Amino acid sequence: MDIIKIAWKNIKKKKFKSVVVFLLIFLTGFGIFGGKILCGSLEKGLKLTKDRMGSDMIVVPKGFVSAAEDALFNGKACTLIFDKSIEDKIASVDGVDKVCSQLYIASLNAGCCDVETQLVAIDIQNDFVVGPWLLENNITELKDDEIILGSAFDIKTGDTVKYFNKEFRVAGLLEETGGGYDKSAFITYNAAYQLADDEKNRNQFSFTKNDSVASMIHIKLEDGADFTEEREKIESQLGDDETLYSITSKLGDMANEVGKYKIFGVIFNVWNLCLVGISLLAINTITIYNRKNEIGSMLTVGISKKQIAYIFVVENLLIMAAAVFSATIFTGLISVLFKTAIKQSFGLPFVMPGVLEMANTVICILSLDFAIIACSMVIAWYWIYKQQPAQLVREVG
Repeated sequence: MDIIKIAWKNIKKKKFKSVVVFLLIFLTGFGIFGGKILCGSLEKGLKLTKDRMGSDMIVVPKGFVSAAEDALFNGKACTLIFDKSIEDKIASVDGVDKVCSQLYIASLNAGCCDVETQLVAIDIQNDFVVGPWLLENNITELKDDEIILGSAFDIKTGDTVKYFNKEFRVAGLLEETGGGYDKSAFITYNAAYQLADDEKNRNQFSFTKNDSVASMIHIKLEDGADFTEEREKIESQLGDDETLYSITSKLGDMANEVGKYKIFGVIFNVWNLCLVGISLLAINTITIYNRKNEIGSMLTVGISKKQIAYIFVVENLLIMAAAVFSATIFTGLISVLFKTAIKQSFGLPFVMPGVLEMANTVICILSLDFAIIACSMVIAWYWIYKQQPAQLVREVG
């Protein structure tokens, strides 16, 4: 007896029931898979941001904290300028381990791609925020005519890009972080001064090669240093034009937000599974009751209850497989097509899970749906197993 063929025939025969079960499992899969992608992407983005953000605090121009935050975590290009002579004072504060400055210059045209770009001038030898990341990508030096691009750029190493009328050779590409560095392009400080000194760019820069400027001064505290005490000491060194921004506090706030989304996701999934489980139990119970005549007829011709149970289980499994596959494809397409919009709606670092992580999620969904179907079938079939073939046919008659 070809159980799969019989099960498929029954699915086509009972179209309404099949469609209802399909939709229930599809919505369950979509909810779990979508929630897992969202929470997983936020967790991964937060972890990468923590790993890459090597500083505890940053000094930024007063009144530009929001702009600096958007640049660091959301990739919104901006231009921030202040005198970086304060850097030496901060470095001399007891409890401060490292200090490095970065210069942010917004550029709306990369000359290569439709990406709003944040040009970031760094000193690759002293930068402890981006520098270690570059070393992981085997980038040990950066020349004045070279540039390193974030993951958002569709370009290859060795190609050339043009910023402010100057061509740069792409020396390397960085992996995705889900934060502002994905849309950033890194150049040397000397290259930034060359751009500012070019007569064609004079009206686009508020500094010259003779100015000592920065957009952010990153601060790394010594291990064991008291954060509050160090913050007070550093703030005492700042002038009227600078303010101190806590990276550590911001990352803590982001972690709390991600935690809230995870809790909501767990509650939603538990509610979703319970609702679907009860619905499938009711549907399978009604279905079996309405098919008593069919079941009785199969029993009278020698088909065992075990084989009949297999037919019903296979029916549900075929519908489940189609629903989970459809939910996976649909959720994946939504995630890819609307990735940018989803990321912007959360305002948090967002990195899509890898193929292996998604495959594990699909296996998890299949297991959960199989468990739900099995439980709903067991209770419904308990009644059938107690009946006799003649009784089933007689009741319907």
